[in-house]
Amino acid sequence: MEFAPAMKFTRKRLQVMTKESIFDDLVYGSYWNALPYLKGLDSATRDITLTSELLKQLGNPYGRWPAVTVAGSKGKGSTAVLIAKLLNLAGERVGLITSPHLRRFNERIRVNGRCASDGELDDAAAAVAPFVRKIEEELEPMRYLGPGGIILALAAHVFAANNVTSIVVEAGRGGEFDEAKCIRANVSVFTPVMLEHADKLGNTVQEIAFTKARITTPGAPLVTSPQYPEVLEVFTEVAEELGSRLLRSDIEVKIKSKIKGWKSICDLELGGKRYHDIELSLAGSHQTENLATAFVGAAELLKSAGRQMTGISSDSLATLRWPGRAQILQDQPLVLLDGAINAASARYLCELARQHKPKSFSAVIAVPAPKDLAGVCEEVAKITDYAVLTEVETPSLHWYQNALTIARKFIGESEFIADYNQAIDRALERSGPGDCVLLIGTQSFVGVVLDRWNIETCVLW
Repeated sequence: MEFAPAMKFTRKRLQVMTKESIFDDLVYGSYWNALPYLKGLDSATRDITLTSELLKQLGNPYGRWPAVTVAGSKGKGSTAVLIAKLLNLAGERVGLITSPHLRRFNERIRVNGRCASDGELDDAAAAVAPFVRKIEEELEPMRYLGPGGIILALAAHVFAANNVTSIVVEAGRGGEFDEAKCIRANVSVFTPVMLEHADKLGNTVQEIAFTKARITTPGAPLVTSPQYPEVLEVFTEVAEELGSRLLRSDIEVKIKSKIKGWKSICDLELGGKRYHDIELSLAGSHQTENLATAFVGAAELLKSAGRQMTGISSDSLATLRWPGRAQILQDQPLVLLDGAINAASARYLCELARQHKPKSFSAVIAVPAPKDLAGVCEEVAKITDYAVLTEVETPSLHWYQNALTIARKFIGESEFIADYNQAIDRALERSGPGDCVLLIGTQSFVGVVLDRWNIETCVLW
């Protein structure tokens, strides 16, 4: 099966994306049937026992591999990739599940940093489909077998065929009601938790932290990045409830870093062992925090399997890639792409762009409702007085009808161009050598931008 570029799964999109509609029906069929009924919190609308049943019928494949789950609001993809790479350096053959994909569905399932092939996905689909159909035939209209659970099933087949020895799974938006909880992980890792998906996870950051924290397997270590005090209190409470050790990366790891161009050079100490001059290719000061958290998570997983952190040298992470995240697409003018959809993420990106000291900035912004368009615009306004608002034609996304009004509250000169290619062209036309163009928005926007620049997304290392 060949995959054409696609950014978001919808019935319409999937039928364009593949020669056959197998992934439309297999991965998302029951979800789309149930969608009209899915109102309210995940606790009322998601039933991960169906994923547990599917995995049971497949022989509980995840019982054979030491596993890390990664949850949080920001940086969980980067942290999952860093953990996978560190495990690989230690000699592990690593299966990795991340989401969303940017150009191809294959990106969601990787072995040693490389996407599953079309043939591997075909074989996995053929093996899994009869079990999926059997469960779905008995479902009432408002119940569905989660796409994340079906992806777990597909990935298990790919991992078994490739003889992986450990796995890293990035959770979706939640934790307690996320399909990744069906894996009894040896270690659960948490990146910063923020107020997000309030309609699905809870109205306060404490409620959101609680549902994310409960992805943890009772008794398994809970590793956390630096958190807001109220979030840390929740993690402490959940760890005590589950009989799990709480490990804070800001306490377990001593890390010093300095910026060298677009990269960071880190000195790191964990468990009395020192690592010097580690070159980290992932851009942004926050990535050093992700690295510290990844070190603790990887070390804990290896410890649970009776192994140790090895194979790490100064250049081990120098070429690690995570496309579409604070990524430079070209130099003149500098074009910087990131999937920032809230104020905190936009702030990181703007601070990063400032380091290159461009003569001027402009921005193309594609943030759908109900994401934090106002927060993004407020942060962008601190470095530029010009922005283009745009959209991506994706049926599952809804766009602010008053996007331009929102932007003009913060950014002096703003305009709306519906076609994202024309919007990018406009920003580039206004920019010259020494200037910087920020491309900021939802993952669907990131995906089409990567298509435009034809950026490789399959190989991470």
